[in-house]
Amino acid sequence: MKQSNPKNKTQSPLKDRPLDEKQLKTRIEQLEKVNEQFRQDRDLLDKMLQQRAILQRGDYISTKLESASSDDSESTPCSDYKLVIAEVVARESEFDFEENEAANTDKPLFVEDFDSVLLDAGSTIERIAQQLFEHRKYLTILTNNMGVWANFCGTTAKSLKELLEELKKTTGKASRAQKYSTSQKISEIQAKNELVLTGGRYAQMYDSLLGDQTIKAFETFSPSIVIIGTSGIIADEGLFCHGGEESNVKKHLWNTKTSKRIIATSSEKIGKRDSHRFGDIQKSKSYLDGEGTETILITDRNRRLNNDNDYIREYEKLKKYLYIIEVECHREEGGDYFAYLYSSKLKDDKLLKKIKLKQSKPELLMGDD
Repeated sequence: MKQSNPKNKTQSPLKDRPLDEKQLKTRIEQLEKVNEQFRQDRDLLDKMLQQRAILQRGDYISTKLESASSDDSESTPCSDYKLVIAEVVARESEFDFEENEAANTDKPLFVEDFDSVLLDAGSTIERIAQQLFEHRKYLTILTNNMGVWANFCGTTAKSLKELLEELKKTTGKASRAQKYSTSQKISEIQAKNELVLTGGRYAQMYDSLLGDQTIKAFETFSPSIVIIGTSGIIADEGLFCHGGEESNVKKHLWNTKTSKRIIATSSEKIGKRDSHRFGDIQKSKSYLDGEGTETILITDRNRRLNNDNDYIREYEKLKKYLYIIEVECHREEGGDYFAYLYSSKLKDDKLLKKIKLKQSKPELLMGDD
């Protein structure tokens, strides 16, 4: 009998094949092209907006710039609360609770490694996804948010680029062990998190996929966490969004069975209504009942700090049905930024958690949900 030659066996693409630098560069270029195409589409959408909306946005950004440049105190509030909220959702599990018995929990509030996550459309959710890709591992994410896909490509390309720079610093011929280690790193980067798109009709206005195909994809997924954006929330009325077809998808997200539901929005949306209502807060089981899904509302603390009575009244109503986390951001001595988390379960403004942010300075807020 003819013996098989072990040299002719199929080689493992990860363990035995030497690193092909050209293929690595090609993969990076492909991901960067996809990412750039999404950015161009978004720029085109901005140009198609009504002139009035553009001017309002410009006034808002100018106000933010003036506020950021005029505050030279040692404790400077961050200018981009979307980015701050996003990093809190992604990294909160890395930090311990403050020592007070009223917190009454040692479980992370938001996303942990190995979670299955259902992500809504919207720019705040897009920011959250970007932070999840950078800081969490082994997530399975299903979304109809095309901005999330663009960020996924961008984050993967960035990681591969950094690895390529490390390789360039290697002098001489790489050993077999070095080649194997590099192949393993490439595999880990590409398989760090799993992202699945729902399919459906692309709606450029919302940079998302909508329609029956989108809803059917959501119906087949069993998430441990659902993260939803909103353009308005009123305790006596519910959650709001802007588009009719968008509301059909959001209704399904709101009613999806899950272990935890997170509403991520700015304080400006609290007490505000919009075109379509998609969720009834009062009819959902409250975390206070100890039953059903725990629903957490995470928002910034700006309006409370400004003694906005309308916000405070609405907050008091909402906390009967939702667990509310308010985020306050400051630059401390030495230039580091910290997020302070305050809970609706605690009294007397007691601090729940303090998180050191990784970004040196959050970028300027550039848009709404």
